[in-house]
Amino acid sequence: MYDIEVQSEHDARLYPAGEPRGYARITVPETWVHAAPDAASARLSQYTYGEPLRIFDQRDGWLHAQSLRDHYSGWIPETAAEHRDDEPAWTHITLAVAPVTAAPDLKSAYRATLPPDACLTVTAEEGDYLQLHDGGWLHRRHATPADLPGDIITAARRHLGRSYVWGGRGTAGLDCSALAQWSYRRAGYNIPRDSDLQEKYLEAHHTRVHPEELTRGDLLYLPGHVMIANDAYTVIHASGYQMQVVVENLSEAIARYKRTMGEKYRLRAYRWDAKTPFVHVFE
Repeated sequence: MYDIEVQSEHDARLYPAGEPRGYARITVPETWVHAAPDAASARLSQYTYGEPLRIFDQRDGWLHAQSLRDHYSGWIPETAAEHRDDEPAWTHITLAVAPVTAAPDLKSAYRATLPPDACLTVTAEEGDYLQLHDGGWLHRRHATPADLPGDIITAARRHLGRSYVWGGRGTAGLDCSALAQWSYRRAGYNIPRDSDLQEKYLEAHHTRVHPEELTRGDLLYLPGHVMIANDAYTVIHASGYQMQVVVENLSEAIARYKRTMGEKYRLRAYRWDAKTPFVHVFE
């Protein structure tokens, strides 16, 4: 077990104060997760449609929530979620930005657009379409069973060209650690949300490798940034320099980060060497 309480030094992003008060599920396509119950407070991440939550507090129209997928915590508008008596479950996830229609027909009325990695509860099927618990319909090519693992690099490459959005996991774009988390999650490996937490976890439980010995799928960490090894010579990452998800020559990326980071520059690489799930200390 990864003792997140020790590894994160009681980091509030993963270890909210208080006792759980119940469950909820996100009902909107996406919502920002804030550091405080105030829309002007720092945005930390996003929860997406269907995200299962544990609720710790309720205040002035806000919920202090914790995702049951990766245990990331923060404040969200109460209007973004529905309360539940039991722990929410899901059957599928979205593979891409996916339109939801009112009927199982691509010409039917448009209802919403869901981001990648949204949690779906499929209640019926008709032809090429899946019906969601709230009545909308989604083409099956936009989804996959939640328990069917994929490939890290294939998952990462699905996002090529998408915009870089700091803290993002939604339709507008995503950041570097969200890309790494999504790609590993698609392969059946659950890693923490933020790059510093990911690095702590990998340092504690997996293998550090030399950057000159990279293989496909290894993770490379710089201060505040993570990249995925596409092969021994190139990386895939959500770049705040290019402002999109790109494949880049590793030596060129390293040269740029050395220039921009100066004395803060360092590079560490890790290889996942066991199918050990990310487990919160209280489970």
